[in-house]
Amino acid sequence: MDKDKKLASLWPLLVMTVVKKKKAAAPFQAVRQVSLWALLSAASLVGYAASAYALNHYHVRPPSWLTGLKPTGAAAAVRNLVAWWSAAAAAAAALALLLPECRRQSRRALAYAALAATANSHLMFIALLRAGPDTRGIFWWIGSTADVVMLVAIDIDCALALLGRGAYANAPAC
Repeated sequence: MDKDKKLASLWPLLVMTVVKKKKAAAPFQAVRQVSLWALLSAASLVGYAASAYALNHYHVRPPSWLTGLKPTGAAAAVRNLVAWWSAAAAAAAALALLLPECRRQSRRALAYAALAATANSHLMFIALLRAGPDTRGIFWWIGSTADVVMLVAIDIDCALALLGRGAYANAPAC
């Protein structure tokens, strides 16, 4: 009995409490998914626009996956708009990923803005694909149709994820 009383009196000294510092929380999973998709999409579309501009500027015959040799004024304007909307999407996505934990509603709003800009740039890219000449062949049309379906499907998946109905529906609330 005496041993138990001694151990009971020493118990607070025997048990060490470990205090862990709070780390900055990772972004909400759907916000992360949308932001990474916006960044990837923006990088690929800006790369496409830059390569098309460089090939047209240096008067090089472009490969078959780029739109025509001499773009019309409307196609050049759409190509520039694709690049600008992609830059806006990338900026909003980067801000959504970099905001601290206490700005959850701001991160979510920026993710919505990034998704809207990304979807808009995809729609302009689809219009740019439709404006090209019809002399590119069946394999080009199959590939571009698959690209369009993939872009639209991922945009819809990201929108559902932000609404809480997608793959990350059970993720922590923002």
